[in-house]
Amino acid sequence: MTGTLITTQDNSAWLNREMSHKTSTLSILVPYYKDDPRALISALSADAPKGIELILFDDGMPDQALNKAVNRTLQALTFPARLITARHNLGRAAGRNHLAHHARASWVLYLDSDMDIPTHFLASWLEWAGSEQADIYYGGFDMPTTIAPEHRLHAALARAGDVHDAASRDDGGAHTMASSNLLVRRSVLMNTPFDEGFSGWGWEDIDWTLRAGEYARLMHVDLSAHHKGLQTVETLLAKFEQGGKNFARFLARHPEAHKRPAAKLAKLLKPLPFKPLQKTLYAELAKTEILPLRLRVMALKVYRALCAAQALGKVKR
Repeated sequence: MTGTLITTQDNSAWLNREMSHKTSTLSILVPYYKDDPRALISALSADAPKGIELILFDDGMPDQALNKAVNRTLQALTFPARLITARHNLGRAAGRNHLAHHARASWVLYLDSDMDIPTHFLASWLEWAGSEQADIYYGGFDMPTTIAPEHRLHAALARAGDVHDAASRDDGGAHTMASSNLLVRRSVLMNTPFDEGFSGWGWEDIDWTLRAGEYARLMHVDLSAHHKGLQTVETLLAKFEQGGKNFARFLARHPEAHKRPAAKLAKLLKPLPFKPLQKTLYAELAKTEILPLRLRVMALKVYRALCAAQALGKVKR
């Protein structure tokens, strides 16, 4: 990791060791990549109870103007805050590990930089941490009230698979957790870091939850945040292409996951010929706006499974 990180930037409150070390009970960890986290910072500041600290991680190819603006925002905060900037993109797993390493509190809360939070959000998370009912809590997320036309497909895909209440998510256990709006004992992260063998986008979060869940207590709760970072269909297709090898790595490490619907579909498609041609067909179906959203969502899922099918058997455990 030598030479990976630029010198960190702190606000004055962070330098007060008594304030940051003795009284911080919750470290809020926010990775970002080519995003502006200032709206989230402002929301956190307006809702900040005592005993929190904020650590942001700019994951590579830094925008110097943006980070100067972010740092000015941090300087105005009344609680400890810190910005860490990577020289090169390290990926989602490595970024989360770096954040956990720098956290000082016994509990950490991962949030995505494009999230919006409801009133009393942090106070509610502190209550869950104090309840000692679990070691890992997932609060879920929901969609913004206004969705741009180019993001309707992503919103429909999320509603079909990710946006559920705690009772519904509980049926999936670790498989229905994500690495944002996730409250974790820092000791769990030190014992079980995210696997940095997962590159780019996808599946590092469920892999981590399954491994940590072998000894840590998991719990789904109803404490959702708004996820504003919806993507266009072109971006989704690119992420699914990128995530195929991660899915294959995930399945190789977790044989029990082969019983899940996504794995069954990928295995079913694995022996079929002409996968590039099939991927082109389903990509075009997903992009065809005159089709019903339900059919376009189905086309996206098949495209994702085809990407995984191509990668199956190529990644070692």
